[in-house]
Amino acid sequence: MSFLDISILDTKKVIRTINDQYNVDYSDYSATSFKQSIDNVIKINNLDSVDNLIYKIQNESSFEEIFYRDISIPGTEMFRDPAAWRELAKILKEKTDCTNCRIWVPFCSTGEETYTLAIILKELGISDKIKVIVSNRSLLNIQKIKKGEFPIKQLETNNANYIRYKNNNSSNLDKYYSIEGSTGKINLDLFSNFEFADYAQYIDKGPTKISLILFRNKLIYYNLTLQEKMLETIFNSLSPTGLLFIGIKETIEFNVIKDRFVLVDKDEGIYRKKLNNN
Repeated sequence: MSFLDISILDTKKVIRTINDQYNVDYSDYSATSFKQSIDNVIKINNLDSVDNLIYKIQNESSFEEIFYRDISIPGTEMFRDPAAWRELAKILKEKTDCTNCRIWVPFCSTGEETYTLAIILKELGISDKIKVIVSNRSLLNIQKIKKGEFPIKQLETNNANYIRYKNNNSSNLDKYYSIEGSTGKINLDLFSNFEFADYAQYIDKGPTKISLILFRNKLIYYNLTLQEKMLETIFNSLSPTGLLFIGIKETIEFNVIKDRFVLVDKDEGIYRKKLNNN
């Protein structure tokens, strides 16, 4: 089945079934991107129709975790958009109050962004000063990220991005990972101050006193209703003057909540929580 074979009616049937069986509402996700995500779940699990997918959701309890894993927003390579990571590293390096800072990475379906952040904190020498919370609804995804796993086919791209991030052709990521068969594994000591959490506990209320939230390239998967809801959760989670990093490909300028943030870096999509009239 190709993506184009999935109708709007099919999508609504899947959303209704998920709500009935799992008590999870996907109705405010972007229709186009969610259709593509359904297609992805069908292909990964070798199903041949939406009806077969619905059958598994309704009749196989073990499929719930598999569904969350496969429906998750796809990840990217490490150090994607190197200039953005350089700017983030600069901000973290210049923060004089970073002791006991907290960073939240919600909806982290694969580990590349988490591994990138861990390496940056290590190289800045502040890994022990910053607590990082990584969350996703899928426990299978969280378990994989905790293991530090990534496909070795990404190594060339990851390393090219890292060279651009460092502005140094002799830079190499190899000191941060090992190879086991067809899988790369990030050194787990990079996660000494990381907490990996089931996102279900943060649906309507996120962790508090967060200094920085990494939410890159995620808003495009939501309609305006869900964007507003997530941005409200983010706003309430951030500490005074906390930062939101959404990346260069997205904006909050069309959201009602935009006036509660100040644009810090237009080129890299970084916002600061606005308090009162400041």
